[in-house]
Amino acid sequence: MALAGIDPDLPRLFSILVGSVPGLSRFLFTSRVDFFPLEKGRLTDAIGHLPLVEMGFREAVYLMETLPPLDELPVVVLSNHLNTPGAHTGGNQLELKAISMRDVYQRLGGHPYTLNLFATHAQRRSVPEVLLDLKDVKKELMDFTLLQQAVDQLHPRSAELLLRAAIYDETVPIEGMSFLMGDETDVMPDITAEVAEL
Repeated sequence: MALAGIDPDLPRLFSILVGSVPGLSRFLFTSRVDFFPLEKGRLTDAIGHLPLVEMGFREAVYLMETLPPLDELPVVVLSNHLNTPGAHTGGNQLELKAISMRDVYQRLGGHPYTLNLFATHAQRRSVPEVLLDLKDVKKELMDFTLLQQAVDQLHPRSAELLLRAAIYDETVPIEGMSFLMGDETDVMPDITAEVAEL
């Protein structure tokens, strides 16, 4: 049965995907934002949800190992050179070998967004330079934090619509957003109030 707003080839794609792997396989779908496209309690036994929150050091290391140039850093160094006299070489430049993933983690914490943002800045400049001067990173983090604070002020249903609709890169008709909020009782509920608030 075709559903309104759903690509007709999508069920076929999933069927091919699921049918092409051995039994007991699992699929991991990622998103730029923390959203869950199903209403609470629906299919939770079959579809898990892992929000991107602050990670412990071990999990943060796994992420940093995938983010150039952080992947070049040692996990730890025996002596921390960041606050040691003589660690500087040429102005404000720190030796790369004196910086570890633990140093980055201690300065920035373990949120995936923050670590990705830091890695992006470090690719344009360098890990030591950005770690010594985090003002640009902190400015972008503040913009992200203010946006999250604004979302937190929304009515819960409006915030849920925003998170579900954030997966789209292009404008979505009101009918499509209504379908996103549907359930077995009402496939296309009225979302006039939620859209007005957003």
